[in-house]
Amino acid sequence: MYIIMQAWFPANIASQVVQRHMEVMQKYPPDASQEDAYGKTIAQAFKNTKEGVHAIAVVECKEGTLEASLAFQTKLQLEFADLYTFAVDVYMNNAEAYASMGMQRPE
Repeated sequence: MYIIMQAWFPANIASQVVQRHMEVMQKYPPDASQEDAYGKTIAQAFKNTKEGVHAIAVVECKEGTLEASLAFQTKLQLEFADLYTFAVDVYMNNAEAYASMGMQRPE
Protein backbone atom coordinates (compact mmCIF):
# COMPACT_ATOMS: atom_id res chain seq x y z
CA MET A 1 0.00 0.00 0.00
CA TYR A 2 1.02 3.54 -0.67
CA ILE A 3 -0.09 6.66 1.14
CA ILE A 4 -0.01 9.60 -1.25
CA MET A 5 0.03 13.01 0.38
CA GLN A 6 -0.49 16.12 -1.66
CA ALA A 7 -0.23 19.73 -0.57
CA TRP A 8 -1.00 23.00 -2.32
CA PHE A 9 0.21 26.38 -1.15
CA PRO A 10 0.97 29.85 -2.54
CA ALA A 11 4.57 30.29 -3.69
CA ASN A 12 4.95 33.41 -1.55
CA ILE A 13 4.73 31.32 1.66
CA ALA A 14 7.21 28.63 0.54
CA SER A 15 9.81 29.79 3.09
CA GLN A 16 7.21 29.45 5.88
CA VAL A 17 6.39 25.93 4.74
CA VAL A 18 10.08 25.00 4.67
CA GLN A 19 10.60 26.48 8.15
CA ARG A 20 7.60 24.55 9.49
CA HIS A 21 8.92 21.38 7.84
CA MET A 22 12.21 21.80 9.70
CA GLU A 23 10.31 22.26 12.98
CA VAL A 24 8.14 19.20 12.35
CA MET A 25 11.21 17.11 11.49
CA GLN A 26 12.70 18.08 14.86
CA LYS A 27 9.45 17.21 16.63
CA TYR A 28 9.14 13.89 14.77
CA PRO A 29 12.68 13.03 13.64
CA PRO A 30 13.01 10.39 10.94
CA ASP A 31 13.62 7.03 12.60
CA ALA A 32 14.44 4.00 10.46
CA SER A 33 13.32 1.72 13.29
CA GLN A 34 9.77 3.14 12.94
CA GLU A 35 9.48 2.55 9.18
CA ASP A 36 7.85 -0.85 9.66
CA ALA A 37 5.12 0.70 11.82
CA TYR A 38 4.58 4.06 10.09
CA GLY A 39 5.85 3.56 6.55
CA LYS A 40 8.84 4.74 4.59
CA THR A 41 8.86 7.87 2.43
CA ILE A 42 10.00 6.66 -0.97
CA ALA A 43 9.47 9.84 -3.02
CA GLN A 44 8.89 13.55 -2.63
CA ALA A 45 8.24 15.88 -5.54
CA PHE A 46 7.45 19.56 -5.97
CA LYS A 47 6.01 21.49 -8.88
CA ASN A 48 5.51 25.21 -9.32
CA THR A 49 2.22 26.07 -10.99
CA LYS A 50 0.49 29.34 -11.76
CA GLU A 51 -1.60 28.72 -8.62
CA GLY A 52 1.45 28.12 -6.40
CA VAL A 53 3.33 25.02 -5.29
CA HIS A 54 2.03 21.46 -5.54
CA ALA A 55 3.96 19.02 -3.34
CA ILE A 56 3.63 15.23 -3.31
CA ALA A 57 5.03 12.63 -0.91
CA VAL A 58 4.71 8.87 -1.35
CA VAL A 59 4.93 6.63 1.71
CA GLU A 60 5.11 2.87 1.33
CA CYS A 61 3.55 0.96 4.21
CA LYS A 62 3.89 -2.69 5.02
CA GLU A 63 1.03 -5.15 5.20
CA GLY A 64 -1.00 -4.77 8.37
CA THR A 65 0.26 -1.25 9.13
CA LEU A 66 -2.07 0.89 7.02
CA GLU A 67 -4.15 2.20 9.93
CA ALA A 68 -1.12 3.23 12.01
CA SER A 69 0.70 4.61 8.98
CA LEU A 70 -2.31 6.64 7.88
CA ALA A 71 -2.85 8.04 11.37
CA PHE A 72 0.80 9.08 11.69
CA GLN A 73 1.03 10.62 8.21
CA THR A 74 -2.21 12.54 8.76
CA LYS A 75 -0.89 13.81 12.12
CA LEU A 76 2.18 15.14 10.31
CA GLN A 77 0.07 16.88 7.68
CA LEU A 78 -2.11 18.51 10.34
CA GLU A 79 1.01 20.32 11.57
CA PHE A 80 0.71 22.37 8.35
CA ALA A 81 -3.07 22.88 8.31
CA ASP A 82 -2.76 26.62 8.88
CA LEU A 83 -0.37 26.96 5.92
CA TYR A 84 -1.73 24.77 3.18
CA THR A 85 -4.47 22.60 1.82
CA PHE A 86 -3.67 18.91 1.78
CA ALA A 87 -5.06 15.53 0.81
CA VAL A 88 -4.08 12.08 2.06
CA ASP A 89 -5.02 9.14 -0.15
CA VAL A 90 -4.35 5.40 -0.14
CA TYR A 91 -3.35 3.48 -3.26
CA MET A 92 -2.72 -0.23 -3.78
CA ASN A 93 0.47 -1.46 -5.36
CA ASN A 94 0.27 -3.66 -8.44
CA ALA A 95 0.23 -6.99 -6.58
CA GLU A 96 -2.42 -5.75 -4.12
CA ALA A 97 -4.62 -4.51 -6.94
CA TYR A 98 -4.50 -7.89 -8.68
CA ALA A 99 -5.17 -9.70 -5.40
CA SER A 100 -8.21 -7.47 -4.72
CA MET A 101 -9.70 -8.87 -7.95
CA GLY A 102 -8.87 -12.44 -6.99
CA MET A 103 -6.08 -12.55 -9.55
CA GLN A 104 -2.36 -13.08 -9.44
CA ARG A 105 -0.07 -10.55 -11.06
CA PRO A 106 1.73 -11.94 -14.10
CA GLU A 107 5.49 -12.20 -13.72
